[in-house]
Amino acid sequence: LLPMYGILSIDVSTAVLTIAPLFFFHIPQPRNQTTGTAGGVPLWEDVREGLRYVWGWPGLLAVLVMATVINFLFNPAFSLMPILVTNHFGGQATELGWIESAWGIGVVAGGLTLGVWGGFRRRVWTSLSGLVGMGLGTLCIGLLPATAFGLALGAMFFAGFMNPITNGPLIAVLQAKVAPDMQGRVFTVIQSAATAISPLSMLIAGPVADWLDVRVWYVVAGTVCVLMAIGAAFVPVIVHLEDNHSQYATAAPVKVADE
Repeated sequence: LLPMYGILSIDVSTAVLTIAPLFFFHIPQPRNQTTGTAGGVPLWEDVREGLRYVWGWPGLLAVLVMATVINFLFNPAFSLMPILVTNHFGGQATELGWIESAWGIGVVAGGLTLGVWGGFRRRVWTSLSGLVGMGLGTLCIGLLPATAFGLALGAMFFAGFMNPITNGPLIAVLQAKVAPDMQGRVFTVIQSAATAISPLSMLIAGPVADWLDVRVWYVVAGTVCVLMAIGAAFVPVIVHLEDNHSQYATAAPVKVADE
């Protein structure tokens, strides 16, 4: 329906909508405990402090490992989606657009549902339930026959729906438990570690898809996610993530601003 520049303009427009509120809302700048000022610490010192914080929180360290594995498996799955649509389901650009949209609509619907529902009292159970759902949806996509594209759309919607159910509660835990002056460093370390594995996974996924068929990657990704979520339910440091937070989170309150 749109030329390429029209599609790219959607990205620019949504970026403007995201950035614009920052001009109207005050974002607190916590003072650094070391320098007593906002900022003023070298980048590598910040990274080291973030790593130290994560290392001192056993449950968060375990979740970081899980997030790295999930990104290793899921990022190539989406990059291989055009091959899945054309080679297996026999579709073209329209079918690829539908299956990508199914994921996006599912993410929005899942986020709205989580916002209304709020999740289980212990947030980790919500995240693990979402991870099982993501895994099952991805597994179904890999197992469906070529004639079941409609079911693949439903499975993709379901996996997308479960994405915010998985991620939202964990982000809420970090926002509630991580010391204010450490949140930027901790989030940076977590996101960097979880996404740094993507280039390696892409190098492996391409040959695997050529060798074993592209659907194998979806089957493996879905199965590993389901098993990992079930296994995590029996790991105390993960189940009690909100209770065994880093010793640094219990440090003296950080002075955000002068009275």
